[in-house]
Amino acid sequence: MSIGESIRSGAKWLLFGSLGSQIVQFAIGIVLARLLTPADFGLIVTVQIFTGLAGLIAGGGMGQALIREKDVERLDFHAVFVAQFLIGLLIYAVFFVTAPLIAKAFGDPIYTDLVRISTFAFLLRPLINIPSVILRRQMRFKETSLVNVASGLLTGLVGIALAWYGWGVWSLVISGYVGSVATIAALMWVARYAPQPLLSLRRARRFAAFGLKFSLNDIVGYARSQSANLVMSREMGPAVVGTYNKADSLVNIPFGTISGSLYEALFRGLSTVQGDLAESKRLYLRSIEMLAVYTLPLYLGMAWLAEPFILGVYGSKWTEAITPLSILALSGVFTCIGHPAGAVLAAQNMLGRELVVQVTFLGTTVAGILLGMHWGVAGIAAGIVLARAGAALHITWLVATRLPMTALEVLATLRSSAVLCLSMLIALVFMKYLVFEHLPWESPLLELALGSLAGGIAYAAAFLTLPISSIAGERARWLQALRLQRA
Repeated sequence: MSIGESIRSGAKWLLFGSLGSQIVQFAIGIVLARLLTPADFGLIVTVQIFTGLAGLIAGGGMGQALIREKDVERLDFHAVFVAQFLIGLLIYAVFFVTAPLIAKAFGDPIYTDLVRISTFAFLLRPLINIPSVILRRQMRFKETSLVNVASGLLTGLVGIALAWYGWGVWSLVISGYVGSVATIAALMWVARYAPQPLLSLRRARRFAAFGLKFSLNDIVGYARSQSANLVMSREMGPAVVGTYNKADSLVNIPFGTISGSLYEALFRGLSTVQGDLAESKRLYLRSIEMLAVYTLPLYLGMAWLAEPFILGVYGSKWTEAITPLSILALSGVFTCIGHPAGAVLAAQNMLGRELVVQVTFLGTTVAGILLGMHWGVAGIAAGIVLARAGAALHITWLVATRLPMTALEVLATLRSSAVLCLSMLIALVFMKYLVFEHLPWESPLLELALGSLAGGIAYAAAFLTLPISSIAGERARWLQALRLQRA
């Protein structure tokens, strides 16, 4: 099997896992949104600002270093496990002591117990990380995907049950632990891995150098992604954080489902051919085009149908999420360009230079948030979109210094998706101004359903019929799958 075929096969299973998880989380999220309040979600988001950052430190990037390394021994996995467990133990101790200070800073005593109980998860993370690394090195994405979907379903069902009986924010915490324990059991069985107390500084240092670069990029990226939540937690309260985070999490669905799935397989493939710059360029440009074809219609639909979606699915108490959702969805095109670039830089061991991009991105994001605050949540969303545009241009330029390509070649990868999205936009405009404007009643769910149907049909029809040469192979695969064309 060629590198391209391996990436495609791996991406398919990762896509299945991500799509399955997203569908499960989306359906369960609707139920939880109606059982809980925006403030309940806002409390968890605020805690995750700190725990998420510490989680990146706990991993140390050593898992990614294990994936990238060509030759590893079983003892290397044990050494990294022990190192991650000791770091996690230290982090838990720090959070346990400082939890009252965090509660005081945000003016709510509930944060003391939330932080102390939530951060116990750091002791469990190595039990998930190492079996996952083993499976990913072997490109056994099928097993990891099935485990993730099953554990996500279990977590959601437990969360719904607890929320139904009035556990409030604690339903989210406890259900997370149930899902983690189930994931640990499944992954350790599938990967045939049992941790051993082997502490080897020599082996740990072998992966720490590359892992540190990876971790630093992740830490800066995480600080940037959470900066809006931190500002709003301090200045606007948990309810505003909850509504904004709802919009942000919805925009991240295409990113987490499709972009995230492609990234893992692309990173492994690019690592394999890291010395062949021409092949790396081909894989990079092709990944941008495929991401744009499959994700831009989703972002366009979110931006156009934000109001009927929020009102029809989540209810009027989430009205404040409409505007940030429609604005943040506009950043989808920058995600298509920037995210695959990160895989190129990681495979080419250019993470030190990527760190400059991430630090700059953090600075522009904070500046956009502080300036945008004058116009409320909508202004914050607009500032973040502008920062993402700048970061996409910056990281693309950085890749171009390594791979033999031009800006025009990158822009050319978006032509096919632009034509397809134009067809979809025409259908959406037609439905809104020539159909819904003349209905004698208002129905958000009907508008959402018919708008999605019209836009989806228009996009699919254009994809399957327009003679766009760059996606001819992809179109042929779909025609064969739909039995519209012989193999």
